Amino acid sequence: MSQQTPVEWLEKLYKEGILIPKSFELAKQMEQDIISESWNDGNLIGRNGWIIEEYSTGKQYYKKKYKDK
Repeated sequence: MSQQTPVEWLEKLYKEGILIPKSFELAKQMEQDIISESWNDGNLIGRNGWIIEEYSTGKQYYKKKYKDK
């Protein structure tokens, strides 16, 4: 079974009739985790661990790109 995106997960809950307000917060956290892990993976593979951005982790990247708007 492939991993679900946060939107697919929310859609499944909606169709099953079990969507609750906390579901949206959980989906946001899932999205943040996916983006952070992807950034970390890309830096380790693409730059051999050398990080040249102003942030050194995926969580810092997410916060800078998506929270500081």
